[in-house]
Amino acid sequence: MIAFENALDVARPPEVVFAALADLTRVPDWNYYVRSVTQVTPGPVGIGTVFHQVRKDDEQDFEITALESPRRLTVATLAGSRPTFRRDLEVAAVGAGSRITDRWQLDTGQPEVIQRLGRTLVQRAVAQNLGFLRELLESGSTRLPDGRTVRW
Repeated sequence: MIAFENALDVARPPEVVFAALADLTRVPDWNYYVRSVTQVTPGPVGIGTVFHQVRKDDEQDFEITALESPRRLTVATLAGSRPTFRRDLEVAAVGAGSRITDRWQLDTGQPEVIQRLGRTLVQRAVAQNLGFLRELLESGSTRLPDGRTVRW
């Protein structure tokens, strides 16, 4: 298991930033590695809502385990999904904008030594994706490394 944290300031109000983070079906708009996220359980989104995520090389089912709008969202994979993760996103007001704090606990299934070696690369990729989200929120568009241009 590896753990890491990224923080990023965004020149948008916390309510706007949180709404973007909490719309999990839009993660592919700012995370180049994620192909799709669909809500599995019916009804309004809340604690216990399950999502299915398809990434370049794998798929996971995860659920919302904490939701305190507009400041905190936690998701965690369900049993049987690989890699397993827990992601805790917090949004706080900073001046006229917001700070996103993104904490991860991730188990890739690789031997511990390999996970430790890969930790920095994973943390950088997550930080890069948060940068794409910031660009979307601040300018309305971004271009992802896979060539997709996204406009909100």
